[in-house]
Amino acid sequence: MGATFKSTQWTEDLRFFTPGAVPNFDVDYPMIVSLGAAYTGVQDWTFALDIRYFDYENTDGFREFGFSNVFSGAIGAQRRLNDCWHVRLGYNFNQNPISASDALTNIVSPLIQEHNITGGISYRFAKGVDISLAYVYLFENELTGPLPPLFGPGATMTHRLSAHSALVSVTVRY
Repeated sequence: MGATFKSTQWTEDLRFFTPGAVPNFDVDYPMIVSLGAAYTGVQDWTFALDIRYFDYENTDGFREFGFSNVFSGAIGAQRRLNDCWHVRLGYNFNQNPISASDALTNIVSPLIQEHNITGGISYRFAKGVDISLAYVYLFENELTGPLPPLFGPGATMTHRLSAHSALVSVTVRY
C-alpha cells in the first residue's frame, strides 16, 4: 500500500512574442492525490492497482477552460519469466475533465482520452542494467459540443482522439 500527494506545481507564465503584442498564458500542473496497492502473493507475479484524483478546478491554465476535477484508475500485472525477462500488461481509465459545453475552447487538449491499454517487456542485459520496450494505445474517444451562433443554429463540433505510443528505455541501477 502507498499514497502520494503532489501539490500544485507553479510555473512561469508562457510568453508569446508576436508582431502586435506579447501575450502570456499562465498554466500550472494540478494537485494530484494517489493511492496504490500491489500484491505479490502468487509466485513470479505482481498485481497493482492505483487510484488518482486530479484537482483541475483550482489550477491556473485549466480552471479558465472549464476543466472539472477527475479520478483515474489503473490496474496492471507483471510476470517474471526468469531472472532476465519480465512482461507487463495494464489498463487505465480516466474521467474526461472537459464538458461538452467547453469542447470548442479545448479543441487542442488531449485530455479527452478515457481508456488505454499498455504492454511491455524488460530484459536484464547485465547486472543492474535493464532494457525495456513498452506500448500504449489510447482508445478512440470523442467529445461533441456546440459552436457559437455565428456558425448557424444547432451547429456542433466534434473533437476525436486516439493514439499509439512506443517507448524504449534503459535502466541503470547503481
